[in-house]
Order: sequence, then C-alpha cells, then structure tokens
Amino acid sequence: MDLRILPEAIERRRHEALRFLASPAGERWRRRAAWVLIVVLPVAFRIPALRRHWALRLLEIAGGAAVLVKLGQAVRDWTPSPAG
Repeated sequence: MDLRILPEAIERRRHEALRFLASPAGERWRRRAAWVLIVVLPVAFRIPALRRHWALRLLEIAGGAAVLVKLGQAVRDWTPSPAG
C-alpha cells in the first residue's frame, strides 16, 4: 500500500463512518453500543471468572468501568451534525 494515500483513505473512511452513524441504522448501532458500555461491561466487572482476566483487572485498577459508562453515555447522547 502506498503510504502517500493513507491520509486520504483515513479521511474517506472517517466520513463514511460518520455518515453511517447519522443514519437510522447507525442510530440503532449507537443505542446498542451504548447499552453494552453502560449495562453489560460494568456487570462483567462483577463476574468472578471474568475478573481474573488481565484486561478487566487493568481496567478495574484504572477506574475503567466509570470511564466506559461515561463513554457509553456520550455515544448514546451524540447527535450528528447535519453537515456530516
């Protein structure tokens, strides 16, 4: 892959992603993603078998559950701009 076209490809993918997220299907996806971040992941922090996993331990130490909930709320409440 030619690295000179990489910035253009990234910008094109970003625009496509924002256009998708502004669509009705994207809104449904955002709602589901927010639900997972707000409800499912904090519950996963309480399951003993999962708490032994290094990634969840690291997130727990870093206060990751609260950050993930805030991220979920931001995803849920995000309103795309009309120009997007």
